[in-house]
Amino acid sequence: MPESTPLLPRSNRPPHEHPIFLRVCHSPWYFLGQRALLLLRGLIATYMTAVLAVAIDYERCEATHGELFIYKAGLISFVVQIIYYWITALWTLQHLFWPRYREDSDDGLLTRLKNIFSIPRTTAFNAKNRLAFSVFYTCVTTFPYVVTFLYWFVLNDGTGHVFESGPIQAMMHVNMYGIGATIALVETMILSSVRKQQPFTSHIVGLLLIVGLYFVWTAVGHAITHEYVYKQLNPDYNGMRGVIMTIVTTMSVTTAFLLISLGLHGVRDYATAKAECDRQNP
Repeated sequence: MPESTPLLPRSNRPPHEHPIFLRVCHSPWYFLGQRALLLLRGLIATYMTAVLAVAIDYERCEATHGELFIYKAGLISFVVQIIYYWITALWTLQHLFWPRYREDSDDGLLTRLKNIFSIPRTTAFNAKNRLAFSVFYTCVTTFPYVVTFLYWFVLNDGTGHVFESGPIQAMMHVNMYGIGATIALVETMILSSVRKQQPFTSHIVGLLLIVGLYFVWTAVGHAITHEYVYKQLNPDYNGMRGVIMTIVTTMSVTTAFLLISLGLHGVRDYATAKAECDRQNP
């Protein structure tokens, strides 16, 4: 299958009807073919997985409060990105080398593996499932900005102590609260051709619900460890009003970065359309 194959067979269907599962397997830029996209997704997934492995080992063996690690927003956002990149790398691999489903009755191991790692059939996935993946994609392209902003501008008084805490911990913080956001930007602007997520109401409700569930998760962490993952969630330190303001601020920042992410999608669509027009009409 040539890399220049369009998203779907040429027909009279408008471009916006291409399913989101297929759009994450194609870059919107004509110069980035599927083989290059597969390589980039694989490298990103491998790099982030390696960083996570180092971080887990450090927190397990050396960190003072390693038991709180699984309740940190940066870790959760980072893990969500890793899951996304492995899924989309496998989908791109399958779509590149085995673009069509087997129609025969072959029930061999290779066929089963192909089906497991295949892009979901849109006919078998109803609107709710497509919306669920779209919200998942929105998390991947929004939450890294949120956790980065909150970490550097709300949770910490300065950057000095981060880089004085040792090379491994500094590497962890830079990756989870810096490189993760950079990867989210690259995903939006270069790697995927997903359009602005619609409907907006469903996506903002989904993201805010996930934020609310995260705060429930931190409460579970406090009940288990008797420690607060962030001092801003400790009513003895911050007061109950301060805790409520922390939650409200987090939801407000999430909404703001969702709007920014949607704006970035719009900018990318305009830039790629202009580039394609210039290419076809030099």
